[in-house]
Amino acid sequence: MMTAEVEEEEEGEEHVQLWRMSGETCPEGTIPIRRTTEQDLLRASSVRRFGRKPRRRVRRDSTSNGHEVSPELYGDNYPRFFTYWTNDAYEATGCYNLMCSGFVQTNNRIAIGAAISPISSYHGGQFDITLLIWKDPKHGNWWLEFGSGILVGYWPSFLFTHLRDHATMVQFGGEIVNTRPGGSHTSTAMGSGHFAGEGFGKASYFRNLEVVDWDNNLIPLPNLRVLADHPNCYDIRGGVNG
Repeated sequence: MMTAEVEEEEEGEEHVQLWRMSGETCPEGTIPIRRTTEQDLLRASSVRRFGRKPRRRVRRDSTSNGHEVSPELYGDNYPRFFTYWTNDAYEATGCYNLMCSGFVQTNNRIAIGAAISPISSYHGGQFDITLLIWKDPKHGNWWLEFGSGILVGYWPSFLFTHLRDHATMVQFGGEIVNTRPGGSHTSTAMGSGHFAGEGFGKASYFRNLEVVDWDNNLIPLPNLRVLADHPNCYDIRGGVNG
C-alpha cells in the first residue's frame, strides 16, 4: 500500500487524475473507460498480445495495481493508474485495466488507465497514492481501494484457483520490460532514475507498507525482504523513519 499526500484535500481524489481537471464527470450508473484507439493497437507487438504483459515465470494466479509508464500501451510517458490480473502466469488469460473481461469496476470517478497528477520531482515536491487490495470474506472477491476509502471495483473470485482462498505472497515494487537492445539490459528510469542511496525526495519510494491478515485487519509487514534483480541498473533499500 502507498499512502497519498493528495488525499488529505477534501474530495482530493478528483485532483489525482488529469481527466477530472477539466470538470468532466460520468453519470451515476456508468463508469469512465479510456478509449482504445487504432494507434494503440498498432503499437502492440501483436493484436493477440495487446493489453497483456510478456510471459514470465511467476506464481499462477496474481493481481496487481499501481502506476506505470508504458509508451507502448498508452502512447505517452505519463504515469498512469493501472490494474492487471492473470490465472495462468501470463500465458493466455488476463489483461491490463478493462481491456478484457475480468476486473469489475464499480466507481464512476476513477478512470483505470488514466494519467496521474501531480507527479513527484527530483529534490522537489513528493506525491504518492494510497492503494489497498483485500479479500471480501463473505463473497470471496478481491476488492481494490484507491485513495481514502474509494472503492474502484473488484476481481471476482471465480477468475482464480489459487487465489480463491487466500494469497501466499504479497509483493511491492517496480518492474521494467527488458528488451535487451544490442544484448544489453534495457536502460530504465523507474521513479526518478536515481539510486535508493540518494534517499527520500530524490529516489522513488513506498511507505506505510501493510498487509491484510486472516481477520481482515491491516498489520505492518511481518518479514519484509528486499530484492533487486539487477542492482547495477536499479536497487532498493529498506528503512524506517518518521
